Amino acid sequence: MEKTTKNSSSFHVVKNGRMLHGNAAFLHIASKVGGVDGFLALYGQEVMKNSLNAVLSEARSKDGTPRIRRVK
Repeated sequence: MEKTTKNSSSFHVVKNGRMLHGNAAFLHIASKVGGVDGFLALYGQEVMKNSLNAVLSEARSKDGTPRIRRVK
């Protein structure tokens, strides 16, 4: 049997001088933005913005102007 290492959580925050990890950190972050639904909405917006920027950067022509435009 192989020796496995513990998977680390991607959430780490400091609350009142104490380091929170995992679910406790997630709940602390979610409470700051109005709950889990608020956190997921903000996360979804960030993912969409990052995806759009990646697509636009790939779609730029050699002279630096985009072949497609972002509509606000």
